[in-house]
Amino acid sequence: MFKAILKPIDDMTHNVGCMIFLDIKVDYNDCSPISTDYGYTGISEIFFTPGIPSVWRTYEYEFPPEPTDIVATGILVGHETSSNPPDVFWYGSALYSSFAWADSEWTSVTGNEFGDSGIMVKWYLQNVTPAIL
Repeated sequence: MFKAILKPIDDMTHNVGCMIFLDIKVDYNDCSPISTDYGYTGISEIFFTPGIPSVWRTYEYEFPPEPTDIVATGILVGHETSSNPPDVFWYGSALYSSFAWADSEWTSVTGNEFGDSGIMVKWYLQNVTPAIL
């Protein structure tokens, strides 16, 4: 589970965003197939709010999985994320883990088959104000 809590430690409002990248490996498979609740394509994809899928899954061997295969699930929209769902979700090759903040970098590597799998989840900049005590 990934959870970020961002709070100013001073009395200033800050403009804060968050981006995480995960290199996906299920058991010994570093090329784990990934799908969303929109389905399985076998190619890298990117989604933006409001079209972020609710769930993504990665599989131990192949899609569709066998009943005994390990399946990992990530929740992007709903449940604990309902108050602040991500703005961008991307999956594809983990080779792009050095990419930066710009959406254009991530959209440039969509639509391709991939081996070593990874995901990126991003929340755009937003004002974070100090708590009033």
